[in-house]
Amino acid sequence: MASRDKVTHRKLMDWQTREAGHGPLLGILATTYELDPAFVEIDLLPALFGLGAWDDRSWASRVALEKALAEVEATTILVDHRRYRGRPRSPRIEVLPAVGSRGQFLHAKVLLVVHEHAVRFQVSSANLTEFGYRENREVALPLVASDQSPETAATIMLAVEIMPEVLARWWTQGAGAVHALAMERLRSWAGTPHRDTAILWGGGPTALWKQVVDRWPAGQKVERISVVSPFWSEEGPNGPFTTLVTELRKTDSLAPGSKIELYTEAESLGPGVFRPQLPTLGPIDPQALDVHISARAVDPLPADEPGGRDVLRPRKLHAKVVILHGRSTALAYVGSANFTTPGWGFMSSPSAANVEAGVLFIRPGAVLAESLLPPTTGRPVDIGPMPSVPVPTEEEEDACVPTFVRGVWLEPEPLQPDRLRLAVLVDPGRVHGAYSVSFVGEESGVLLASDTLSAAENHVALDAAGVSRLLADQQVRVHWWASSEPSDFPVNVAMSARTQLPVVQGCPNPGEQLLLAYYQGRISPTDLFPPPPGWEDGEDPPVVGSTITEVDTSLIQSYQVRGFVEALAGIRADLVAASKGTHAAMRLAVSGPVSPVALAKQVVEAWRRGDRGATAAGFQLVEVASCLREAAEADQSNPAWGQFLGEGRQTIELGLDDIARSVPEELGPESAFSRYAREVLGWKPKRGPST
Repeated sequence: MASRDKVTHRKLMDWQTREAGHGPLLGILATTYELDPAFVEIDLLPALFGLGAWDDRSWASRVALEKALAEVEATTILVDHRRYRGRPRSPRIEVLPAVGSRGQFLHAKVLLVVHEHAVRFQVSSANLTEFGYRENREVALPLVASDQSPETAATIMLAVEIMPEVLARWWTQGAGAVHALAMERLRSWAGTPHRDTAILWGGGPTALWKQVVDRWPAGQKVERISVVSPFWSEEGPNGPFTTLVTELRKTDSLAPGSKIELYTEAESLGPGVFRPQLPTLGPIDPQALDVHISARAVDPLPADEPGGRDVLRPRKLHAKVVILHGRSTALAYVGSANFTTPGWGFMSSPSAANVEAGVLFIRPGAVLAESLLPPTTGRPVDIGPMPSVPVPTEEEEDACVPTFVRGVWLEPEPLQPDRLRLAVLVDPGRVHGAYSVSFVGEESGVLLASDTLSAAENHVALDAAGVSRLLADQQVRVHWWASSEPSDFPVNVAMSARTQLPVVQGCPNPGEQLLLAYYQGRISPTDLFPPPPGWEDGEDPPVVGSTITEVDTSLIQSYQVRGFVEALAGIRADLVAASKGTHAAMRLAVSGPVSPVALAKQVVEAWRRGDRGATAAGFQLVEVASCLREAAEADQSNPAWGQFLGEGRQTIELGLDDIARSVPEELGPESAFSRYAREVLGWKPKRGPST
């Protein structure tokens, strides 16, 4: 708002760049009514991660984004189910569409970005779309909290603290992880909240309009009301304007003959000439309410863009602002709520209103008007008691969606964590007939079918092909009793299963030779993941075979061991670097697709195939595990780091135990190998049958 006249800061995207002083990015949580998957992946996330110039056709860009997503605790987007039109391609982005417990729309537009040293909380009118962040006339307040801003930290904390309650229907494990990271920091920084600033949620027990009216300073009178909204509701005895005027008058807070200014979408009368598009307010009599109502057209042609008004592209009005002006004080609401019955809760049951989010300010009168009211064009038009030109009055659509589905997840099998199963969570109280969950596409095999006696949690065993297909499709198709047309629902990956994901969808995780070449410093991280067939990159893919070696030495054991020893320094260096990163980056560096644990698993598989001798495989496992032990001993300042290293070492030692049980004569308790392993690692072979 402070830079509204600067060309470089007019778009909401200009405020999403990453600040170096904020530290590593830990998690992202967003709520939106509309979701543009391509915008999120190609535009918003690269900006938040600070990835620089972005080219969606570049394989290197794709790998960089997936790596960044893997190194944060969670990236979660909550969206209204009736507006779900698909999800971003990365399975590391969690998307949950839902409908409120009382059928409410999720209309709040909030972006919570947690860094190590800062928490960013943006409240706006903009959906997660290119139009919202680059094209429309929107309004937003990007707040930043740190240890240097205790008042802002406290203000944000009060809003973030109740998010699980407000968004209960949409809440996920990923949302909870980001929320916990934010609250941990906000609590440590918080002082006294800003006295004249508050973040408000709608859709709860207290209507949004009442939260705003109750904060008007006692003893002062409202002389003018400005309302910026692209959508309106028809009036009646309990309509928005009638209720607002009546309630202000009850507390003697409204001056006689007050003015109400409506800022509306502009209607074109010719090149560069506009008039206000008049909303149909229906049965309202301004004279009976003792108010004067007029409409102003918000100028759709930005004055700071080059070119004449006859060639500029119009900007659609999507901002939502309400300002109560007094003689010396003004109170403003800025946020997601249209000035409609469900938006502001002008209804008998406020908890059935939309879930909205906004910021309330109380400031000296002229300051808010200058900062928040958009420029207008043409002359104001008075609104009398007669109906005006009809225009759409509601933004929301009542699409038919399977509201009984709570979520669809790929999660680890309890007894076989390396295998994934499908979990379908439903609300039994909303199941009133038969339903099924199937693969999408022409060959849509049924995964789950149920009648009205449905369990809250339903699990489907999957083979490798089924997991691969779900990771590729990223959606399932739901058929249910209430609709003749099926509905697609996103498939998410449980946080406990994300280390099993391929780094880039469609590209297999690297094998032993690529891992060794990477740890030897002979190839870059991008070279670990060559583009899949058919990828149009514009760059020549790396010739991995010639990069690694000119002679195929993959089956010569002495070369294998020598190459492995040369890679140990790289493993140690990677672990040192990871110890300074986020918890997710730590976990990934220890047990992810490019990690000591991944290399150890490749070694065990080579032994099982008969491509590696037991002693050679055992030697490799001991040396990899010792790298983890050394890393734990070198840095004991972070308990989480020690836990990840301990879990990784345990996984490797389980593989070592398995080999030792199979060939006790080579690796058993009395063997020379056992003495070596005990000296280097403190490992002792366990007795028992091989697994």
